[in-house]
This record gives sequence, structure tokens and C-alpha cells, in this order.
Amino acid sequence: MKKIKAAIITALCIAVIGGGIYGIRLYRQHQQQVIREKQVRRMYYLQSKAIPTYGFEDYYEYFDYSVVNERRLYYELIACNAKFGTDFTTEDVKEYLSSPYNDDGTLRVEYGWEGIHKYLELHPYVSDKVQSYKYRLENVLSNYRMAKEIEDRYLSLEALSYKQIGELIRKDAEPEYEIDDEIMISELYDEDFEVTYKDHVINKDTTAAELFEILGIGEGLREKSIIGTTAKYDYWEFIAGGDSAEGSMRFVFRTGKEDGKTCPAAVWLDKIPTKRGVQTGESLEKMWDAYGMPYYMHYYYYGSEEFQKRIANVMTADTNNETYVLPDSKEDYDAHNEYCEYYYKKEGSVISFAADWVTNTIKYICIEFVDGE
Repeated sequence: MKKIKAAIITALCIAVIGGGIYGIRLYRQHQQQVIREKQVRRMYYLQSKAIPTYGFEDYYEYFDYSVVNERRLYYELIACNAKFGTDFTTEDVKEYLSSPYNDDGTLRVEYGWEGIHKYLELHPYVSDKVQSYKYRLENVLSNYRMAKEIEDRYLSLEALSYKQIGELIRKDAEPEYEIDDEIMISELYDEDFEVTYKDHVINKDTTAAELFEILGIGEGLREKSIIGTTAKYDYWEFIAGGDSAEGSMRFVFRTGKEDGKTCPAAVWLDKIPTKRGVQTGESLEKMWDAYGMPYYMHYYYYGSEEFQKRIANVMTADTNNETYVLPDSKEDYDAHNEYCEYYYKKEGSVISFAADWVTNTIKYICIEFVDGE
């Protein structure tokens, strides 16, 4: 009997000790897992500091390239390249962020990708010098403008393509280098401010009567289609399908309140290419390559509803009272409703491109036939 009791007690002791050891092992494993998670979160946090995202957010987990502010990243990379003689590109980062894992299942933020990890390592030494490097490039741009007597063009790196900025980078690094004018400037012609609808050319010289005939509409449509009004004019619209079944043209007319005279004011192109082959949905890089530096750039941050109002009343907007309106909701913010308009002008004619500031995608194209009042 005593032997049985002793055996039971021994078994219980072994179970208790074993359970304790197992519990300690589980606790240590849990602690190691917590430490590991903290390490990974720290790595992703440092990565988000070197690879800027839209909204300046800090990320503690994997994020893909869709949330990256490519324009800001571009300047971070070129500043690093200028200081350390490296050759990092946005394409390198895009490929790196295409997946959180390597082929062997390890985390990319931790293993492999020597070039990206080198950039992450060097970034703290250049992050505070990015702005000063941009100032250097803007100074190169200013000197170029003065040398070419381009006084009416907007002075900003944000108004240039990567290819054009590349010319400034090279000039900064090699003072004797001559900037390629063909990359920086593109001469505008009258046909750049024209559209073709069913084989009819429409431009600033097209009369309202001619356009009514081309579109197959009458003056009586005005009362039903007014989109805005000023002290002098009523503005109204007509939307016509383009030569492509998918595209459309939104014509805006201006009618004087005193003389009743109507004239075409502007046309908005949706999936209809310009004379240089640029259309909505494409990258700003294509616009820059086709048209060169813009005459003017206007930046604003509207919620989606406010931006639609801006589009609807483009010819009637009181520019003296325009304000920077913050988005009304997180949905607006997440939708990247941060826009720039780029203007190209020749003797009163204007073609403008409105683009999403973050994705650099063209959202609207407008050709203005008359000055807005």
C-alpha cells in the first residue's frame, strides 16, 4: 500500500514538475514570439520612414506599392543617389514591395534584397537633406529658365516629369552639361487646341451656329442645361459621344445675359485623346513627354464632391474666393482626392490636365476657347 502511495506521489510530482517545465517553455515561446513580432513591426516602421506613403502614415506591417507616394519617394532616392553615388530607382522599390515574402518564405523586410536594405540603411543620413537637394535642383531650373527667357513658366519641380528632372540632376552633377531643350520644352501649335468630332474640326474660331449644326442641337437646349451663371453670362452644357464608343466630349457654352450671344466656351475630353495622343486614365509622364513644361500649375485638395463642383463650374468659378477645402470624410481622404491642374497656353487658348496628385493619373482634360469670367 505504501509503495502504491509512493508511486502515486512520485507520479504527481513528476506531472507537476513536467507541467511546470512545459508551462515555462510555453511562456518562453510566447515571449520569444512577442519579441519577434516587435522586431518585425520595428523593421516595417523603419521601412515606412524610408519609403514614404500617402498621408505620411507609419506602417508596422507589410504595405504594397499602391500606398506609396511615388513623387516623394523619387526625391528621397535621388538625394540618396547624389550623396552616396548609388543608383536606386522607384522600379526597384516597386518590385521589392510586390510581395512580403521571398521565394523561400522569408520576409523581404529582413532577408535578401541587398540594394533595398542598403537604401534603408542609408536613408537616415539623407532624410534631412532631401529638401535642400530639391532647392539645388530648383536653382538649376531657375537658371535654365532665365537662360532660355522662359519667364511665364511655373517654377516648380512638381511641374516636371522624371525625365525632365533627370536633366536637372545631370546639370547639377556636371555643370558643363547642356540641358536638352527638346526634353524640357515643346512648342505649342494651334492644332493643339482643337478637337475633332465626326470629322469636324472644332476650335476657338468655331461659332456657336456651326457647333450646333455639328452636334445636331439647338439653342433651346440652353434652359434645360444651365450649369452655372455669373453677372454677365449663363453657362450651359451638352455631352456628345465621341468617335470612340467609350469616349465622350462635354461642351460648355457661354451666353451673354445682355446681348444673348452664345459662343463655345470649353470642351472636356473623357477617353478622347488630344492631338498629341494624351487621354484620361494615362500617366502624367505621357503628358509631360508630349507637352513639356506647363505654363502654370495649380494645386488644391478637394473632397470628391467639392472637386466635382469645381469641374461643373470650371468656367464660372470665382478664383478670388477659391479655398483649400479639406476632405469631408475618411473615404474622401482614402480616395486620394488631392489634385493638380497643369495649364498649357498659347495666345489665349488653354489646354489643361487635372490629375490625381498621388497616382499621377490624368482625370480630366479641358480645352478652353474663351477666357472665363
